[in-house]
Amino acid sequence: MCRSTAGHRAILVNEGGLPAGTRFDSGLTLIEDVPEAHKVALVDIRAGAPILRYGSVIGYAKGDIARGSWVHEDRMRLPVVPSLESLPLATASPPPMPPLEGYTFEGF
Repeated sequence: MCRSTAGHRAILVNEGGLPAGTRFDSGLTLIEDVPEAHKVALVDIRAGAPILRYGSVIGYAKGDIARGSWVHEDRMRLPVVPSLESLPLATASPPPMPPLEGYTFEGF
């Protein structure tokens, strides 16, 4: 079973992963073994395309990645890390919440 993460990649949720040659109802065939909880390309991915996991860019394809391939760290380059000097600081404190009334806690 694959769970789609962005339309171009999915994450395998089968215990132990799946071997090359596995065919899905969608027509996708794995062209290599893919471990459990790892990504598989649902379409051909061009070099330089972003690789997403749960909607966040975790890297960019180093080269073309064929449909049905295992998408892993060796096939991507990491995104550029933002400079620490340009990160905003959280300096505002939220206003205090009103006290909870009418509740009790008996502890343990």
